[in-house]
Amino acid sequence: MNTKVKILLGVITDKTGVTLKQMKQDIRKVHIVHARRIFCVIAREKWNMTFQEIGEIINKDHATAIHAIKRHNNEIDMYEDYASAYREVYITIQTMLIVKTEFNVEYLNSLIDELNKEIKVAELKIGSYKRRIAKL
Repeated sequence: MNTKVKILLGVITDKTGVTLKQMKQDIRKVHIVHARRIFCVIAREKWNMTFQEIGEIINKDHATAIHAIKRHNNEIDMYEDYASAYREVYITIQTMLIVKTEFNVEYLNSLIDELNKEIKVAELKIGSYKRRIAKL
């Protein structure tokens, strides 16, 4: 699990009292569903994680992540406790990105590592395509 996910989960636990272990369970209590939804929305919108990646972290399928994100706007309007928890988590994450230098460095290094991995994969694909073209 990468740094940004660990930090997000830590903030969610701190602000909602719901742990990753609880989010992974098949519990439908409102405060746990809300914490799960907050994780899905921020992971997708802030860090552009895939639905599959999000689902794997919370031990759910990708459809759960899709559903959580679709429900987000309605929940913000309907449930003040959800809206308040979401805002607290979101603002905390934003503040950490802006204010805390040590988090910025750690976060940026994790992004660099992820991009380097993507570059290596792309280079391998390019090499494969060049070999296929040469055979034609």
